[in-house]
Amino acid sequence: MITLAAAAAFFVIDPCPTVRWPVTVRIPADGGPADFRFEADIRVHSEEAYARVLPPEADAPFLPDDVPALSKKTMAEVLQENAHYLPMHVVGWHGVIDAQGKPVSVESLPEQILYGPYGIALSRGLWRAINEVRYGLDPYQPGATAGNSAPSPDAGRNSVSSATAPTK
Repeated sequence: MITLAAAAAFFVIDPCPTVRWPVTVRIPADGGPADFRFEADIRVHSEEAYARVLPPEADAPFLPDDVPALSKKTMAEVLQENAHYLPMHVVGWHGVIDAQGKPVSVESLPEQILYGPYGIALSRGLWRAINEVRYGLDPYQPGATAGNSAPSPDAGRNSVSSATAPTK
């Protein structure tokens, strides 16, 4: 048996890995949107398994933000799919409480998505985290799950200033 300290020195192949990953959920609040953070235990799948546990139109990368634009489904239909598929990825969470301050069980995830006031926001935050895990993206990098976003205006500038650049 490998201890946790020893495992840190090795690349361990786990047939059914999960990772604890940060999730950000943006919801409406007085004065504008507010970001709330918690951690989710997210199952890491093989690409073959992702094909079975993602919605049918889930081209890589699947961002639920784009679903209404990509399909003719209603938001209710999208949330129904999310309630079905998200529990295949999210197997636990930490820091999710109800209005009385009591922990909310991850088993209530489908109900929260279908009937809770923040079903859309919760779905978006969880899919974003799942994609970060799937594609190895940094959760703290702004726009990390936005796919191939446009580079910043400075990204294409030549590092040589015009004063030192050779002239013809």
